[in-house]
Amino acid sequence: MTLEELLHNLAAERHLDLRGYKHTTLERRLRKRLSQLSIGSYENYLDHVRAHPAETNVLLDTVLINVTEFFRDPAAWDVLSDDILPALLKDIRPGGSFRGWIAGCATGEEAYSLAILLAEHFGQNIGDHDIKIYATDVDESALNIARRGEYPVERLRRVRPQWRKKYFTDQPMPRVIRDVRRILIFGRSDIVHDAPISHVQSLVCRNVLIYFD
Repeated sequence: MTLEELLHNLAAERHLDLRGYKHTTLERRLRKRLSQLSIGSYENYLDHVRAHPAETNVLLDTVLINVTEFFRDPAAWDVLSDDILPALLKDIRPGGSFRGWIAGCATGEEAYSLAILLAEHFGQNIGDHDIKIYATDVDESALNIARRGEYPVERLRRVRPQWRKKYFTDQPMPRVIRDVRRILIFGRSDIVHDAPISHVQSLVCRNVLIYFD
């Protein structure tokens, strides 16, 4: 069985369609998973998937390395904060709307990073505006973490101390405060096959396009 045949069967039988992904990346990560299972062929791996339905989730985790962090690559966030957002938001009046989309949000850290920047921009007046950030991913387990908005302290290492105090609860597992969480909408979406979210002023798409051919 070829890689293409395996991908076709996964799409038809398990609704896991990886056919738009780079085949070199898929082959490398599939071989890693087959090695972990001591399986020698794609055909035998398909039999394993059929016998163990939860394997599709494991495969998705193997293929999609959810690399994310609050304010990852700080220089990029500085440009967004200092140059891009002020230009996008300067004409928004009370009652006006802003829509952002985080495509491939993984466990949500970068989605909350954008929300924090918006909260900083609008300050106490954020409630006077219609602000929504749509954050999507294909990995439902990652989305569940994102929806909770709760992270180990070490994951907040790039968050400014004053922002930690302002936007996170003071507990062993800090949680993003409700006023920030409420402007985010997390949902499952496959950017290859599902319709895009339209009418957004900002699209953050990081560590995503590298997966596709």
